[in-house]
Amino acid sequence: MPRSQKQQRQDNAGSSARREDIHQAQLEQQLEDAVIHTNEIAKSLQPKATKSAYKPKQKEFKEWCKEKGFSRITRYQVTGKKLNLFLQEKVSIIFIYAKR
Repeated sequence: MPRSQKQQRQDNAGSSARREDIHQAQLEQQLEDAVIHTNEIAKSLQPKATKSAYKPKQKEFKEWCKEKGFSRITRYQVTGKKLNLFLQEKVSIIFIYAKR
């Protein structure tokens, strides 16, 4: 029994939409892969002295974020507001005591 033209058009439209979804997913994956690749290159080019200088500070920031109870999803994401509060609470104290 032959299919109607309407059924064929619907099937073609559905198939086209699925191909578009797959294409968009592939593009998103390419974008994610490119970001990861760029980060890996930047990390490999960073001097060892820089890594050792910043590692303790990064650890302190992460511990502070955890203590503050920021959402686990964005806990370690650096934002202007979060960095400002961290600097006021942690770094400014160091400068105050150092000046005394």
